[in-house]
Amino acid sequence: MPDNDSDNPTPFQLTSDDSLVDDDSSLDDFEIDLSDVEPDGLPHGRSMAPLDEPDPKRRPRIPDLLPILAIRDTVVFPGTIVPLTVGREKSKLLVADIVKGSKVIGVVAQQRGEVEDPTLDDLYRVGTVVTVLKKLELGDGSQSIIVHGLTRFGIEELTQTDPYLIARAHPREDTFIETTELEALIETAKRLARRVIELTPGVPEEALTIMDNIAKPGSLADFLAANLSLEIVHKQEMLETFDVPERFRKINKALATQLEILELSNKIHSQVKSQIDKTQ
Repeated sequence: MPDNDSDNPTPFQLTSDDSLVDDDSSLDDFEIDLSDVEPDGLPHGRSMAPLDEPDPKRRPRIPDLLPILAIRDTVVFPGTIVPLTVGREKSKLLVADIVKGSKVIGVVAQQRGEVEDPTLDDLYRVGTVVTVLKKLELGDGSQSIIVHGLTRFGIEELTQTDPYLIARAHPREDTFIETTELEALIETAKRLARRVIELTPGVPEEALTIMDNIAKPGSLADFLAANLSLEIVHKQEMLETFDVPERFRKINKALATQLEILELSNKIHSQVKSQIDKTQ
């Protein structure tokens, strides 16, 4: 099965039709294009738009026993809104029960996307607790759910495998102390991200506004990590990095690499264009 990241050549994937949803907004009119999708994963080319973190008093309670949706070739980060396609029978049964009861589940990436019936050994041990905002029926018989990432969690064990996975889970929170070093890491990330956005075709201007309006360090790090075009193993590594300064170090390294590639690509393009112009 194709890797979603490998199908997206642009380093920063925020697209102009992504929208922000307030906690109090109605989702009845929330629409998203699901014409190009992979079963149990992200639609190709979709990015993840941030949501303001909900008031802890209003946040759904995270149960000790958490229904698990295994997804392929993508990682969901806290604070993002993501459409996920559901194609496997176990996943459909899970979604059916979600609609009837609690809207809170755990989303965990598979270590190997080709595994059709994943067990504990096939899953990463850290995922994201999400609340399901909406369910959509797709024309090919599959379904899609739109989820809002709440917080990281760790899997202790699976307590059920049929009709779908249920895990004993515990929350994993960000850790950081506000220091001048963290402030410098954040400013570096913003500077690199601005330059990457400027050099990446098709990224809307609102991306910069969104980035600048995210106040919490961990939320900003997750927004950047979610929208970088990285292999799943590297995104999962960032999800599993609970120390926020360390997460920013990894993000800054990835941003610097992608910026270098973009600048080199632009330089080559300019040289080729100049040579073509001279021959005409």
